[in-house]
Amino acid sequence: MCKSITYIYKNVEYTANQGDARPMLPVRLNNGKTSRILWGRGPDQPGELPFGYTVPLTDIRAGKWAEFAPRPLLVPFKSFTIDDRHGQDGWGGTADGNHIQALLATLGRERRLYIVTIQPDLANQMRFEHWPRTVATKHLRWDEKQLNETVNPMLYRVKLTPPAS
Repeated sequence: MCKSITYIYKNVEYTANQGDARPMLPVRLNNGKTSRILWGRGPDQPGELPFGYTVPLTDIRAGKWAEFAPRPLLVPFKSFTIDDRHGQDGWGGTADGNHIQALLATLGRERRLYIVTIQPDLANQMRFEHWPRTVATKHLRWDEKQLNETVNPMLYRVKLTPPAS
């Protein structure tokens, strides 16, 4: 499970942790700028959206989150902490231009961000049960058409558009 995410927002480094009262994560907007949104829902937080901070990609594809009007978003990050199968912390970093894929869930006026998880690659399967899904975005064009028309929220696959020559 993804426990914390370190990121840069407006030239300041932040770390959002699951135990924080109001953990916020940055998301890339259609115009390429970033904004921060509340990450997940802790057991002591009010609201109607599901408890937790992550959502398996398989659950999204199975339609289990359909009632929450899921929208795919990308979270720029520097590093993240994840629990391994033995409860020990493991750190993941990023290559330049990578983002973590997230789901924006909405119910009424409540909006929360959940990190999309996948099965880890073969090298990490013995140590980790889940892994945040990262997306290479180095050549992604940040415009409304790209994010709203070519990203299929039910299948949750990001299609990259190569830069114009």
